[in-house]
Amino acid sequence: MPTITEFSWEELKHKTGYSGKDGVDGKSAYQVAVDNGFKGTELEWLDSLKAAGALTAEQAAALNRFQASIGTDTSMSIAYLTDIANTNVGATVDRLDVAYYSANTTKGGGIFKKVSASTALETSIVIASKDGHRFKREVDGNRYELEMFGYVPGSSDDSNLFFSSVKAVAAAGGRLVLPRNGALYIDASSTSAKFIPAGIKEIDGNGCTLYLINPTNNEIWLADNTSDLEIHHLVIRPGTGAARSGGIFGRGGSRVHIHHCDIYSKQNHNIVSRMISMVDGYQTQEWELHDNNLEVDRGINIADTGGSNGAYQNILFDIHQIDPNNPNNSMDSRWVAEKAVPNAGGRRHRNHKVYDNFCKGGRYGICLYFSEGSVVRDNRTENNTRGIVLQDKCRGNKIYNNQIYDYTTGILLAYEPELNEVYNNTLYRRASWGFNGSGQGHIMCYVQPTKNTIRNNKCFCDDDGSPTWGIYVGVNATGNIVEGNEIYGKVGRSVIALESSWGGTADNGITYSVFNSSWSTRDSVDNIIRGNIIDVTVKVPGIVLCSRNDVDVVRKVAGTIISGNQFGSATENSQYVRLISQDAVGVSGTIGYLNTYPSKATAPNFIMGTSANWTKLSPEANRTSVSWES
Repeated sequence: MPTITEFSWEELKHKTGYSGKDGVDGKSAYQVAVDNGFKGTELEWLDSLKAAGALTAEQAAALNRFQASIGTDTSMSIAYLTDIANTNVGATVDRLDVAYYSANTTKGGGIFKKVSASTALETSIVIASKDGHRFKREVDGNRYELEMFGYVPGSSDDSNLFFSSVKAVAAAGGRLVLPRNGALYIDASSTSAKFIPAGIKEIDGNGCTLYLINPTNNEIWLADNTSDLEIHHLVIRPGTGAARSGGIFGRGGSRVHIHHCDIYSKQNHNIVSRMISMVDGYQTQEWELHDNNLEVDRGINIADTGGSNGAYQNILFDIHQIDPNNPNNSMDSRWVAEKAVPNAGGRRHRNHKVYDNFCKGGRYGICLYFSEGSVVRDNRTENNTRGIVLQDKCRGNKIYNNQIYDYTTGILLAYEPELNEVYNNTLYRRASWGFNGSGQGHIMCYVQPTKNTIRNNKCFCDDDGSPTWGIYVGVNATGNIVEGNEIYGKVGRSVIALESSWGGTADNGITYSVFNSSWSTRDSVDNIIRGNIIDVTVKVPGIVLCSRNDVDVVRKVAGTIISGNQFGSATENSQYVRLISQDAVGVSGTIGYLNTYPSKATAPNFIMGTSANWTKLSPEANRTSVSWES
């Protein structure tokens, strides 16, 4: 590298290549500085002259021009990235060695290699010199640090820097690395100018906190149909004065991977994957969410299950549909199902994985609508109105090994769930929760559930209230299996209930409060209740089969198998099997055998109905026999 010899500033100011009379070579000014203790490169020494304020403006300008000229035929060293646009580099230079982003930064430099003049310019990634040559930044693993775009800590609003950087990295198909354990202040909202563009491959939060500073409209939105994006180790918090602040929102897309993030939302959702319409091309599949710490401050009591002021959720895969009869109305997914919106059956969330997350304080901890083939496992939910929810035509999903604490409904499968498996979960309403209400139940499965399996779950309640049911299966239920579950503590109405309908006029103490005639179109048949342990501390029915009318049509409970269930001594004054029917044949074809009852059980503990209700009822120890037993 050429050095500065001892020539005058006037010569330096006009220098394009110094020449003079031959003389004795002396030490350069830089070498003299090194001899006197300076440590650093020649470029760093030149920068120190400017930083020390020892130069006049004219001298500094001359020094800048000299720094821009001291490259070799193929390489040029430049102090600041911001100087390049004002520098003529010449046709032979194919590499720029940049020290810093600007005079105000301590990072952001790098190596830039020459590229075609037709290469699109991108902020701090592809740059152009004054004489029109273009250079692209070289990085390892296609990872770009935010400092490369001029970031310095201390700003009260980093929005423009953040979104311009994300846009440039997305255009390069790259990965953005945020400042390690830093803080960014972002005015984020659901406007397209502030989306995370499609094409970006990774946002490495690096422990950085995004403070969302818009007073009322704060979310980090992913561009529509974003795919193959990883977001991790990111912290999101509401900024000072933000009345409403959310997390990460996506619409459509595949293979989005969000993990090790810490998000606290204020009256908003934390992570959302949304199909905004059933008919416009948005689809979602293979999202993977794990090891996230998520909390929602809904600003309302936990028992409030909905409404625009409290329906905020930690993890949500949902659908919003424009009403084809009124484009100004947004329909939720339940309406999509009711109104048979075109293509609704073919559009689903597919094959998502949600595991090892902690979800607290939302209306729902984890909720999937129209999901197929997804897995929800090893999560912990706490103080959500509903812990884990599969809603609206969910098919072939698995929910297992989750810990669900303090809820009004622990696990909910609702509105035509089919072939789903719920197993090995622990559900516990704790005394320390301090809630004295009821809620639906530990596990609820209703409205045309078909061939779902609920097995080997453990349910506890010792708070001041109690869930209405332990496990409920109802409204046109077909071929479902409830087996190997353990239910302890308090329950409000019955421990395990199988019901045919929500409609009708009789109030028999089991019915739920919702009625919609379109949901009650067939009987509940061929369900199995077997091998469960029922040991509650209150006097409620253990197993109930309930046939109810749809207004004037009997909806039957038929072909149920009740076998191998064990009733603990704590329930010795309860009704162990109870049949309720609005007419003589509402419950029929029941098979009962090998159930175990406490030794103190007496006739009032059993309401077995008549022989018309049973196909087979085998004698069982400690159960009062009836004359028609087989």
